[in-house]
Amino acid sequence: MRVLQRMASAMTVHGSERQKVGVIGPIGFVWCHSGGYTPEDIFENQPVDLGAGQVAGVFAGELHHRAELAVLAGISASDLKTMPDSVLFLRAFQTIGWDRLSATVSGNFSAIVFDKQTQRLTALLSPMNGQPLVYHENAERLAIASTPSGLFAIGDIERRLDEEKIADGLILNQRNAMQTHFQNIRRVPAAHILQSDGGTPTIRRYCTFEDSPDIHLPSDDAYVERAHELLDRAVRDAMRAPRTPSSMLSGGLDSSAVSLAAAPYAAEKGERLLCLTSVPEAGWDGVIPKRRYGDEGPRAAELAHMYPDLIDHRQIASEGMGIYDFADQMNHLNEAPIRNFSNMFWIHALLRASAAEGRRVMLDGMVGNLSLTYDGMQYGAELLSKGRLVALAKHSWRLRGVGRFGVASALWHFTLPAFMPRPVYRYFIKRSGNIEDDWQNYSLANPDYLDSLNTFERAADHGHDPNYRPPKTARQMRALVLAPEGLAEMPAIHLAMESLHGVRFRGPLGDRQLMEWCAGVPTEQFFLRGEQRSLIRRMMRDKLPPAYFDYKRGLQAADWHLRMTRDLPRMKADLASIIDDPDMAARFDIKKLQLLLDNWPDNTPPIRKGDNHYWLLQLGVSRALGTAQFIRWVEGKNR
Repeated sequence: MRVLQRMASAMTVHGSERQKVGVIGPIGFVWCHSGGYTPEDIFENQPVDLGAGQVAGVFAGELHHRAELAVLAGISASDLKTMPDSVLFLRAFQTIGWDRLSATVSGNFSAIVFDKQTQRLTALLSPMNGQPLVYHENAERLAIASTPSGLFAIGDIERRLDEEKIADGLILNQRNAMQTHFQNIRRVPAAHILQSDGGTPTIRRYCTFEDSPDIHLPSDDAYVERAHELLDRAVRDAMRAPRTPSSMLSGGLDSSAVSLAAAPYAAEKGERLLCLTSVPEAGWDGVIPKRRYGDEGPRAAELAHMYPDLIDHRQIASEGMGIYDFADQMNHLNEAPIRNFSNMFWIHALLRASAAEGRRVMLDGMVGNLSLTYDGMQYGAELLSKGRLVALAKHSWRLRGVGRFGVASALWHFTLPAFMPRPVYRYFIKRSGNIEDDWQNYSLANPDYLDSLNTFERAADHGHDPNYRPPKTARQMRALVLAPEGLAEMPAIHLAMESLHGVRFRGPLGDRQLMEWCAGVPTEQFFLRGEQRSLIRRMMRDKLPPAYFDYKRGLQAADWHLRMTRDLPRMKADLASIIDDPDMAARFDIKKLQLLLDNWPDNTPPIRKGDNHYWLLQLGVSRALGTAQFIRWVEGKNR
């Protein structure tokens, strides 16, 4: 029991309102809870025990489509009103069994379930952005927790960095979904289930969107109509909160579609939907890459102006914030390096603004580009794969409307790269000036350090493609991006931010039913008549300002140079600390890092073809310093 109490104490930062420990059969359970995210979580009291011969367990997160799940589990509508998600999930698990439940259950959650009859322990994570689960096993026990700190609290698990994971992260190789940044601690990936009958646990994947059935509807308009229905349904579920959620509103199609779908539900409560937009800080010099825009404010303001009775719009400039804001807290709560260290300040600012208004849930457009706002870029490759050359010629001709392509260049950019041998594709993107043509364009890792750990051989073994050659079909693309390794870091990051600010992200565009439907829709519907993102554009045609329909993409943290310049003294101090520590210094290209900081430009550097200076300053410098800060935190060396 004392071990369980220590685990509860370590996990209190992620559940400060209520904690409870209990032993059910051979299993010890620890539950730490913070509420305010669903109307039913005031009824939570875990661990849940359904009685003799049934299941018991703990649950974290939230379910979608509760009414449908209740019908499957034989639960009445009246009982459902006061039933927390934990009880609903375990009742469904007990009634219909996991095999049937796994095919339908939707939400962002994790659960640990003990079946008293079979003596089987099951731990599982939802397909998209559930609450994290990590575990440690040895000959005596299997221990599972939300974060590594919960496992370290047991007392006999050594806290040792996994040096290979550090090296992999510096070249953006995330292909080992089960690997954490600590030796002897593994991760349960998204859409996976861990089971143990007392011996060595087994892990398998139970959900993959690439197997979704094909969707065939009678007309183009029918796809739009059905997409509206599914979006509305997903947003309605996402609005389930004691206080009306806020919404993260950008200048893009995904978050704007979510916000407009959510606003009527806020109006039903007599409220306007609180929409928060990150904008650059005053003094930003406006330098951005081609075909991008860095200030999302004007577009979002136009949208709010169209719907003054539905949207309460606020622009958040994150004044005075820099890349180090909340970094120490995130190291403690996330227990992993933040991969995009220079791109966090504005997210913290929006969450802080939402919390100030008492909004504990924030809607976002996460993974929209894999569902409703998918750009359809694999359509040409699919036509070529099927030998539909006449259709491919028509498709390439229509691409002239995108703005900068002729027929030949359209084929070159949109279709042929998927079929190029890797060396040819590497040459292709190097000529195009793409920053992804070499890891050294965005990383300041020491090549000798990487070689000493066989980093590149391991990346090849794991199937990591540093050049990101595009796949040949939309299903392959979704399978690649939605692979567990691609989502591996998000649950812990979201939990850390939730624990830090008291606000939970919800992404309606990642709803399981919506994702499965989009995966089955013909790719042509997303690139109809040469229009990228055709489905969402047709859905929103008369609902958004004209600016939303151009082909520019928003750039997050566009004012990074202004903020990093303000942080320059601390960055130099951190570099000095790195140099003073031989083990730390061996991980990074110290000469290049020092040269970049000593010659820090007065303004945002221009972006030129074949010149990686812009990206090395923003991504390389911040990633190196952020990784070093995390390592120092683990070693107890941070100031």
